[in-house]
Amino acid sequence: MSVALATDRVSPGRACPVCESTMAARLQEMRFALPDGHPLADQYDVVCCEQCGFVYADTPSSQADYDVYYAELSKYSDATTATGAGLQGWDRARLTETAAQLAARLGNPSARVVDIGCANGGLLAELANLGYQRLYGVDPSPACVM
Repeated sequence: MSVALATDRVSPGRACPVCESTMAARLQEMRFALPDGHPLADQYDVVCCEQCGFVYADTPSSQADYDVYYAELSKYSDATTATGAGLQGWDRARLTETAAQLAARLGNPSARVVDIGCANGGLLAELANLGYQRLYGVDPSPACVM
């Protein structure tokens, strides 16, 4: 399967986790304002594998970096600062807009959606509001386990 996207073609820093292809299309650049000493990278690209279509974060951060982050710095359990559940109006608006954009690309409400890094499931809830039913979420933060 070949995926044609109107984006920048790149050779990602890491191969596709599904098919190990080394060619991808850059979908979006992510940038973050992080405090000094934060274990995660302050930027990475979201890419789509040109061979199998898998979308993933092309991040230079290691698994050990993520283990430290989720063990010591994750804020999902604090309803006033957490994002991903839609408990705050600004977060709900962001999730609603993101769900609408995804639904426009997916089109078919019977599509399977797996949200890896789903936080508290707010995006999946918004997709459910749009009629999607085959929704799955995975998150490494213990505060997000239901």
